[in-house]
This record gives sequence, C-alpha cells and structure tokens, in this order.
Amino acid sequence: MNTRLKKTISDLKPWAYLLTRFNPKLNTPDDLDILVINEDFDRVVFGLKALGYSASSHDHALGGRVAAAQINLTKPGRIKIDLHKDFTWRRHRYLDLNLLWKKYPQINKFLIMINIIFEKSYLLKHDYLYLKGLKEDPVFLEQSKAYSWTETYKHFWRWWADLSETQQFPVFLPFWLVLVSYYEKFDFISFVYYLFFRIRFFVNGVLPYDKQK
Repeated sequence: MNTRLKKTISDLKPWAYLLTRFNPKLNTPDDLDILVINEDFDRVVFGLKALGYSASSHDHALGGRVAAAQINLTKPGRIKIDLHKDFTWRRHRYLDLNLLWKKYPQINKFLIMINIIFEKSYLLKHDYLYLKGLKEDPVFLEQSKAYSWTETYKHFWRWWADLSETQQFPVFLPFWLVLVSYYEKFDFISFVYYLFFRIRFFVNGVLPYDKQK
C-alpha cells in the first residue's frame, strides 16, 4: 500500500465505513469510493474538513446524481475521497445498499459494472481484468428488476460474453446497449454529455477522465 493511500485510509479511521469499487489492480487509484451510513454522512464530512480536506458537490457530475448522495473531499498528499451515502447515476438508483453492507459476493464488481454502463460507457483494460470473473447472479437480476433496468442488465451480458483481454482498449459499449440503457434510465444532460465525449474521443482521443493531451 503506497504512502498516499495509507494516509488517506488512516484519516478515515474514526468512522465506520466501507471501501467500495476498489480495484486492487491499480497501484495508485485516482479516488476512493467510501460508503457511510446516512446518519453519519454530515459528521464524516465535518470531521474530514477539520483534518484539512476541502469539500465539493458531486450532484452534477457526468449528467448528475441524486442530490447530496455524494461529496468529494480533497487534500494535498491524500487520494481524493468520494464520500457516498448512496450510489446514483443519471439521477437514479440501481441497487439495494444492504448488499454492500452485508458484503454480498461480487457486489463491488457489480457496482463497477453499473458505473461502466450508466456513466462511463467504456471499459479500460484494468477494468476488464478486475471484472473478468464477474458472472450473472439471480440476486443481481432481481436488483435490476427492482430498480427498472432489466433489459440493460440482460443486454450487457450478451455483449460481455464476446470480450477478451487481447482486444484493443478502451472498449466502448456498443451504441445499441447505450440506447437500451437510456431507454430505461434516461437523463437528457447525461445523454448530451455522452454524445459530446464520444465525438471528442473521435477527434482527439481524450476520454472523460483523461487530462487534456
């Protein structure tokens, strides 16, 4: 564990939390997704600010979140903390948080899968290698039914079956899968942003999370 990661984790010790969506294949992650219970959320934000972190809203990132579901906290010498009381994309929810708290098998991979479908819409090689063992699960299918994205879930697996680590990355979700996802979870701003970054990538090869080349 590198120094920045150790220090960031140490700053979180006073509170009960879950480190989620953590990809161990990345030596130095860009951020840490930290889940806390709703009742502790404001207390954790206040405590981290007292340690020198700066807080900023994440409500409008890449098409938007459910309001106040996430706060980003940054401090020199630390990894950025994405503090969650819920996981939302396109202003919608996708799963029961109890699965995370109960540490249901594959739940963090499932969460990364949702993020790739409904926010990133592309796959980097380290994403693929981490998700490689992800399999269909009746519990995850029930989650997609409960939160109204069943067709997207089913179509994802049809696409996923044809992937391999030997292909060129990034791999973009096929447009038909993107359309299905927007049919079930539509958000106008998010869709416009998707079109923008696909055109930008075609022009200069810059992905949404890349620094400008």
